[in-house]
Formats: sequence, C-alpha cells, structure tokens
Amino acid sequence: MKIRPGTHLILDSVIFILFVVVAVSGLILFLAPSGGYNGARGLSTPESLLSLRRQGLKTVHNWVGLALAGLVALHVILHLPWVTCQFKRLFKKPVRSAAATADRPPVSRQVG
Repeated sequence: MKIRPGTHLILDSVIFILFVVVAVSGLILFLAPSGGYNGARGLSTPESLLSLRRQGLKTVHNWVGLALAGLVALHVILHLPWVTCQFKRLFKKPVRSAAATADRPPVSRQVG
C-alpha cells in the first residue's frame, strides 16, 4: 500500500498540533490551583481559561489525548513496512564476501 507524502505531512501536522494542545492543557492543569478558599476564587486567579473551567479543561485534555494516541498508532501502522525493514537490517547476520573467505585457510576439524 503506497501512501502519498502529502498524507504523511497532514497526519504528522495534526499529530503535532494535538501534542501541543495536550502539553499546554496538561501544564495548565498541573500549575493551576484547584480547591482552596472559595474554590481558589479568593486568589487573583482567573475563574476560567478560554471559557473552560477546570473540569472542562480536563475533558478537553483527555479527549485530545485519546485522539493523539489513535493518530500515533495510525502513524506507526502506516510506517510498519519501514519499521520491519529496519528490524530485519538490525538483526541480519553479516554475510561474508567471497574475497574475505578466499584469503583464509580452510578450517580443519579434528575428531577425537
């Protein structure tokens, strides 16, 4: 199955964008205060970010993360022929050339 390079470019671009969304939302969820006095509204923190409360941001983070995992799996499946070729090259026994074996004397095996 031959895939056009444009398809890979689009897929990789979408994967990158989803990764940035998951990374930024994860960082916001990690750094943003939760709970506390009056639900952290007593501090000078915004109540919502991009009109998303913490639970909404968690939902977006989780769903975009699942989409990202699915597209990464699709990416690996599309590159499976390349991956198998690289594993075959990695574990292939080195083949000696005829010139290399001609210089060596024959191996004699002694029984006994």
